[in-house]
Amino acid sequence: MNEGKLDAAFKIIEEGLRVYPYNNHLYFEKGRILRTKKDYRGAASAFNVLIKNDPEYRDAFYERGICYFHLEDFTAALINFNQAIRRDRNNADIYTMRGVLHYRKKAYAKSEKDLTKAIGLQSDNETAYYYRAFVNSNLDKADAALADLRKACKLGAEDACKIIKEAKR
Repeated sequence: MNEGKLDAAFKIIEEGLRVYPYNNHLYFEKGRILRTKKDYRGAASAFNVLIKNDPEYRDAFYERGICYFHLEDFTAALINFNQAIRRDRNNADIYTMRGVLHYRKKAYAKSEKDLTKAIGLQSDNETAYYYRAFVNSNLDKADAALADLRKACKLGAEDACKIIKEAKR
C-alpha cells in the first residue's frame, strides 16, 4: 500500500477510534499501519492498548513482537513471540521471527529448531530457509547451509541467489 493510502486509512481508523474507543480491530489495524510506516513505538503502543483490552487477541502479541524486534528490544520481542506461540502453535510466521531473533542473539541451536518448525508448518517459507542457511553455516553444517540457500533461492529469495552466484566465482 502506498503512503497516501496508508495515511487515508490511518485517518479513517483514528476517526473510528474516536467513535468506538474500545474497538480492538481498529487498534490492531492502527498498529499494523504504524508498523508498516516503521513507527515501531507508536505501533507497539497501539498493540499495548489492544492487549490490555483483550489479552487473548491472538495476532497482537506477534505484531508487538515484531515492533520490539525492530526496536532491538530482543527480550520484549521474545516474550511476545512466546505469547503468540502459546495462542497459535501452528503459525509459521511466528516461529520464523522467533528463529530470526535467536539467530540475531547467536542462539543458533534455538534458531535452528524454530526455523525448522516454521519450514515444517510452511514448506515454501523462503525466509526460514534463508536464515536457517546462516544458522547452519554457524553450526559448521556447510552442506545443509548450501541446500537451504538453494531452496530459498528457488522460492524467490533474491539475496540467497546472489550469495550462491558469488560463491561460484
